[in-house]
Amino acid sequence: MKTSVKALFYVSLFTGILAFHNKTRESNTFDYKGNTFQIPHAYLETYGMHPDKRSYDYDVHLGSEIKADFTKTLALNYIYFDLHSDNPATISAGTYKFRETEDKERDPFTFTGAEVLIKYDLSSKNGESLYATDGTIKVSQWKDKYVIEFQLKLDNNEVVEGVYKGKLMNWEAGV
Repeated sequence: MKTSVKALFYVSLFTGILAFHNKTRESNTFDYKGNTFQIPHAYLETYGMHPDKRSYDYDVHLGSEIKADFTKTLALNYIYFDLHSDNPATISAGTYKFRETEDKERDPFTFTGAEVLIKYDLSSKNGESLYATDGTIKVSQWKDKYVIEFQLKLDNNEVVEGVYKGKLMNWEAGV
């Protein structure tokens, strides 16, 4: 009897620990310093072939507001990625690794910049503005919808993690 109670205790403990560490992340959010921030709006900006002719240049913008309202809000939550893909039509599925570089070369499946704004007012420049120093971005695509999962180490040594699921609207159209 004593052995079965002990075994039940350890199974319960293991299950609890596993459940805590494998919590499902809410879509269209990012976590920073124990807080969760919403990013329901996403845009893709296309630049075409990079001048080094090794990759195609795309910017991804994830925000708490629609593009038209970026300057109207006093507390914008926003993430920007400068991705380099191997595909001329769109960002390719795969894992993109951070590569800070002084030269002009851009390899496919890298990103050379990422900025995170937290409760940021674009007019007064109040709030947190942080830059990635390392990280990964995983992109999956199904038809016209994307899943973008990211983990970034920031210049203040904090980590931001998040996921966006949905369509990427055209940045130039602004809707």
